[in-house]
Amino acid sequence: MQLNKIQNINFPSSSNDLNLGFTNDYIEIKSKLDEMLSKYKKYLNNIILKLDLKISNNLYTKVKPIPSFNIKINISLIEQLNNLIKKNNEFSSNFNFIINQERGKLIDHLVASFLKTEKYLSKENKYEKALFEIEKLDQKIQRLEREIESYESLKESDKEGAEQYTYFIQSFLSRNDIEIKLDEQSKKFILLRNNENASNLSEGEKTAIAFSHFLVSIKALESKGKFKDYIMFIDDPISSLDGNHIFQINSLLKEMLFSNKNINGQWDITCKQLFFSSHNFEFFNLLKELPLNKKESRYFIERNRAYNTSEIKILPDIFDKYSSEYHYLFKEIYDFNKLRKPLNSDKLLIIPNILRRFLEMYTLTKFPSSENVDRRAERIFTPEVSKRICKPFHFFSHLDNIDRIGKQSEYMADIPIACKELVTYIKKKDKLHYEALVNSIIK
Repeated sequence: MQLNKIQNINFPSSSNDLNLGFTNDYIEIKSKLDEMLSKYKKYLNNIILKLDLKISNNLYTKVKPIPSFNIKINISLIEQLNNLIKKNNEFSSNFNFIINQERGKLIDHLVASFLKTEKYLSKENKYEKALFEIEKLDQKIQRLEREIESYESLKESDKEGAEQYTYFIQSFLSRNDIEIKLDEQSKKFILLRNNENASNLSEGEKTAIAFSHFLVSIKALESKGKFKDYIMFIDDPISSLDGNHIFQINSLLKEMLFSNKNINGQWDITCKQLFFSSHNFEFFNLLKELPLNKKESRYFIERNRAYNTSEIKILPDIFDKYSSEYHYLFKEIYDFNKLRKPLNSDKLLIIPNILRRFLEMYTLTKFPSSENVDRRAERIFTPEVSKRICKPFHFFSHLDNIDRIGKQSEYMADIPIACKELVTYIKKKDKLHYEALVNSIIK
């Protein structure tokens, strides 16, 4: 009986199964394995032949001993071969990624070679220097163009100046009978009223003309880009002008001295620093509405007539925070009404007087008549509500009984109720008025 032959190990084909980069290493490792396996097969075949001979002749026949196999099996070769096959398989799986990675390296190499060959960095530096020089030349061209425009405008500057004077004067006075024109022959300005030489100017007209000169001067500074370096002090520009001119002046000042070209959309002054002074409270309240970004400082000048001296002091809150007495009175009533324990307030006994002053003004705005405050209140509120509001301030605003000097009155408890009734009514029945008042005191 013949034993089965030793089967061959099925190794991968170096040409078909492996990628080109792994073939040489594979052939080298496989050749060593083939040599080792060939010797081992030969040894095993010799054993098989001996066994076949013994089986075919006689089991009890002695056979010459076979020498032991003294070739060491190199397991590491098998491990190397398996690792090589594993790397080959990983390369196949990541082929697209590796190709893109290598392509990127090639592109970087080609770009670097091009930059080096073409001296790109040196050319880039020259390009940047050229841009800088071009920018300098552009600025010089712009400066020269402005000078050309300035010289050309000199031909018309006098005429333009006269037109600006006229615009400001007529804006101040809100009428167009007064104007300034340029005499073509003498090249002098003429002041006209209804196309005739103006005379007997009023103090208000003189103020308007003087302040117009000031604004035209500002225009000239702005055209030269110098106004931003100036500190402006404007002293009571509405002096000698009627009250109805205050709004025109305030509008002109805003137009000339403020700009909203800030990148954040905020307003800025167009000069370096700006000061206003005035003794007119209506104009002062308009100045507080000018669009300044930062909180401006406000002061007042206190005069000591006895020593003929003056002192600059911080403006008191009563003038700074409130536009009028009416707003201040509402603020006191509003704050008192919000107290959790109004009967403990130090202002409890002065609130009736505040309440009376406020009601006199409020009822006149709602029902302007010559009737007294009680009659107006009855017309505006219901008679019942009117009595609840008016009763406390009538009692505490008038001292009609000598006994009250030595004792308190139970009517003190009605003071918070009267305030609450008043605030509640205005809030519900006169909503727009209430919201305007609240907005004026909460800033």
